[in-house]
Amino acid sequence: IGLVGGGIALWGGDASIVENNLIYGNTAVDPFCCYGEGGGIGMYLADFPELRFNTIVGNTARTGGGVASISGFVTMTNSILFGNVSLVSDPSVYESLPSMQIAHNCIAGGYPGVGNFDADPQFEVGLAGDYYLSATSPCVDAGDPVASPPVGTTQVSQEFDIGIADLGYHAPIVVAPFRRGEVNMDGLVNI
Repeated sequence: IGLVGGGIALWGGDASIVENNLIYGNTAVDPFCCYGEGGGIGMYLADFPELRFNTIVGNTARTGGGVASISGFVTMTNSILFGNVSLVSDPSVYESLPSMQIAHNCIAGGYPGVGNFDADPQFEVGLAGDYYLSATSPCVDAGDPVASPPVGTTQVSQEFDIGIADLGYHAPIVVAPFRRGEVNMDGLVNI
């Protein structure tokens, strides 16, 4: 819980890179006054932060349940904002000044920018959590064509993300422990 940035807060300072995070279930609300920006990520006078390959879901704030920028110049790419709640503004993104460059994202409710779209990301439960993408998700292969994805996977199939990047958090590949006699990774001893 925070007043600015329930999950991650950036206050002034040098350029920051916020990359490959799963940010969920956070709150930025001031019960006594008028603050509470950015339930997932809140930025105040932040100097050119870059937000990329983040999955920001289920956060709550007074303004900008997913992401809020107060007087900063922000770039956000290849991310998913879904299921966030705002009490008085757009539930996904809030910017006090039109200073955010937002492109190639899945944003609930939509948002202007090249490659942005509004769709259900089709999350599935996988080996490391609740926010893997289904094989038919519109977020698969929907990233900026020139972006290099983080090492990891966005899908339950545990395949590395290669080619055009998938949007959102890339989880580490979970490898099942070796079992003597296991030859085809089906979980059974085969010989």
